[in-house]
Amino acid sequence: MFTFQVFSLTFVTILSANSLLRRIGGQRAARNALSILGLDSSAYKQVDGSGLSRGNRAKPSALVSLLQGMYVGNLNKVDRNLENDLFYNSLAVAGVNGTLRNRFRNTPLKGRLHGKTGTLRGVRTLSGYLENTDYGTIAFSVMVNQRG
Repeated sequence: MFTFQVFSLTFVTILSANSLLRRIGGQRAARNALSILGLDSSAYKQVDGSGLSRGNRAKPSALVSLLQGMYVGNLNKVDRNLENDLFYNSLAVAGVNGTLRNRFRNTPLKGRLHGKTGTLRGVRTLSGYLENTDYGTIAFSVMVNQRG
């Protein structure tokens, strides 16, 4: 299992994320919502709302399940359109904006990878969606732990 970060490292965001977790009913409500999306509660451990606690843990497969659940759940909408998808559009775009603006700039991935980075001391993650011309939308999660 790997340590993971869900939100950016700003003080306001940390307070907002923890406050939001309490407001929706705490960890039990979050677990219920995540199970509806197909996540196995044994595949992750949530300690706070911001994702900055080293007590938070998740398997890459749990994040892929979450991404698939968010994507497939939206497929049930009659007017499914990625341009109108709030979650999908909240993710950084490779070579274009956010934490991915300087990554994959001069590669075929530019504009085709939507993702979220995570960084803690000794931990680097990238999870999201890759738009592939042959296989459609692919959910992925790469997590690396190393000393330092």
